[in-house]
Amino acid sequence: MPILILDYSWKESDTTVIITVPLKGVKANKVDVFSTDQYLKVSFPPYLFEMQLLAPINEETSNCKVGDGAVVFTLEKLQQMTWGKLSDISQDDKETWKQLRQQAVDKAHEKAAKDAEEKAKKKREEHQLAVKRQIELESEEKKRIEQIREAERQRTTQEIESWKETDTYRTKQPTNNEKNSIFDNTIKNDVPAPRSSGSIQVKFTTRTFPTAARESRAQEEQEWLDKIAAAKRPKGEPGDNPEESDPMWFKDKGSSFFKAGDYLSAINAFNEAIRLEPILPSLYLNRSACFLKIGDYPHSIEDCCKALERLTPPVPANAAQRSKAFIRRGTAYFKLELYVDALQDYEQAIKIDPNNESLVQDAKMIRKIIQGSNSGDEDTVE
Repeated sequence: MPILILDYSWKESDTTVIITVPLKGVKANKVDVFSTDQYLKVSFPPYLFEMQLLAPINEETSNCKVGDGAVVFTLEKLQQMTWGKLSDISQDDKETWKQLRQQAVDKAHEKAAKDAEEKAKKKREEHQLAVKRQIELESEEKKRIEQIREAERQRTTQEIESWKETDTYRTKQPTNNEKNSIFDNTIKNDVPAPRSSGSIQVKFTTRTFPTAARESRAQEEQEWLDKIAAAKRPKGEPGDNPEESDPMWFKDKGSSFFKAGDYLSAINAFNEAIRLEPILPSLYLNRSACFLKIGDYPHSIEDCCKALERLTPPVPANAAQRSKAFIRRGTAYFKLELYVDALQDYEQAIKIDPNNESLVQDAKMIRKIIQGSNSGDEDTVE
């Protein structure tokens, strides 16, 4: 159930109302604001502020600013008058508030649909105007090109007619005998006979890769074939290196890489161990620690969830692993600024290990951040 914000402040003049809602230490990008001409809502879980104004406001000229630890509404009244109070509806009247919320949502949907229709209509008109203008430009360009072509044809025709009147043209005209002289010469048919056909036999060396021998890289090709054969080998079947079929061997390799600070190599080793033995929760816990180190918090959360799924039922024997999973997942939530989820995981870890003073202090610090009184210590959880 949301916590209603009652420590807001407001002031008014005959034309304007200014409402200030504190953010309780929450960042501006986590705040959801919704408003109509008479309904205001600010939500940042677990806190909620909503107000049904005494009279309507001008949505077009009113504005809202989120930042500096508060949400500030600057609202312009439709009618110049002094309200004396923001609303005449009690916060305890839940049924009335439910109806008002639904009315505000319906009104917002209607306004959005109307705005979308007007925008689409304006876009269609602009498109039609653009098409019409484009047609006019194309017609003008076509007309201009035709005029240029016609002028070029007339100029060329005049030049030809002028050339025909010159002596050079008259001296180059062939006589009747010259016109027919091309038929007097006989065409000699000296085409050679076609060559006789034959066939040859070609044999090719059998190869796994369809490349010519001169382009072969035999060593690399063999390495590739070995990898394919290893991938097709059934799980648990010994290969050239029996250690590579042992998930614990990969786990030890991953732990060594982690201690050396080579977190990406550690992740690759734990990936291979999980492929061979996907039911061990310790493999997922170790890989989640690697993801935490490289800042991949979503994958760290995912691995902690998988580890907790495999640590059921909860018994004293797996208490230490369950506590570790909750702590790492809570740390990842904290890094993602999901403070409520982080606090829940730390409280689960405290239930398992109530004597861990470090966990208790971290939980108190996260609770203060949620309450908005300790925003400067966000990076102390490890």
